[in-house]
Amino acid sequence: MKSQLVRSLVLTVAFAACSFASESFRPFILKLTPGSSSESVRKTLGVPSATLGKDLWVYFEFSQANPNAENPEFDTLVIAFTDGRVTDVKITDGRVVRKLLAQYQAQLAKASVAKK
Repeated sequence: MKSQLVRSLVLTVAFAACSFASESFRPFILKLTPGSSSESVRKTLGVPSATLGKDLWVYFEFSQANPNAENPEFDTLVIAFTDGRVTDVKITDGRVVRKLLAQYQAQLAKASVAKK
């Protein structure tokens, strides 16, 4: 339950509070239109830096792949999937996503220990 809460927080942060798509990122994002398959995303961007299940992929330090990045704090690409298809793509503050991912992973570890 708590891991679901953390996943929801990551989605909220990535897709509402602090996300943007600047003109400098548009060429990357246009290749990832809603409905694109997870395989096409993997071919375009490679293996994600982190995942939350199969439905949320995170690419840290995404701005390094784009030298025209306007805001260095917004350096993380987050992609949401439904049934293996892209439903949303956002650039967001990687520091916040890293903190939330750490919380999510801690909750998974606790749940794993509790099952033993």
